[in-house]
Amino acid sequence: MIKFFQKLFEEYNLSDADISKYANDFAAVVVFTLIGAAEKHLIDDDRKTIQKYMKEKKFDKIMPIIENKYSPEEWENILDQQVKPLFESYIKEVINN
Repeated sequence: MIKFFQKLFEEYNLSDADISKYANDFAAVVVFTLIGAAEKHLIDDDRKTIQKYMKEKKFDKIMPIIENKYSPEEWENILDQQVKPLFESYIKEVINN
C-alpha cells in the first residue's frame, strides 16, 4: 500500500517518513471508500477477510483483495473517481496547511 501512496504523493516532494505518516493517517479513509465502491463485487469470504483485517488495522492487506476484483482499467477509474477527490481534499486541508 505504501507504493500506492508514494505514487499519490510523488509530486509533493515529501520525504519517505512524511509519506508513511500521511499514508497511515489516510489509509483508513481510502480503504473505506474502496470497500464502498467494491461492495457489489465482494463475496462473503472477501467481506469476512476484510472485516478481520479492519479489526487488525492491516489496511495494506485489504487493498489487493479489492483491486483483484477489477481489470487494470477499471481499477484506475475507481482510483480516479473515488480516491483522487479525497486525496486532493486531504492535500488541501492537511498537507498544505
